[in-house]
Amino acid sequence: MTNGGPSRRTEVMLTYLYEQAIPNTDYGYATALAILNLAVVLIVASVVYFITRRDPTEAR
Repeated sequence: MTNGGPSRRTEVMLTYLYEQAIPNTDYGYATALAILNLAVVLIVASVVYFITRRDPTEAR
């Protein structure tokens, strides 16, 4: 809606990735951003998993 806001301060990583890959045809940089995004998602998911997991022997 704001097209990245003033000085692109509100742009999120995935829209930046798309902009690098499709309009700018910088596929190598976009791939590096995608791998970085995957790493961030895996780390966050792992942290959430270990924080919220339950002991199977614990009674509910």
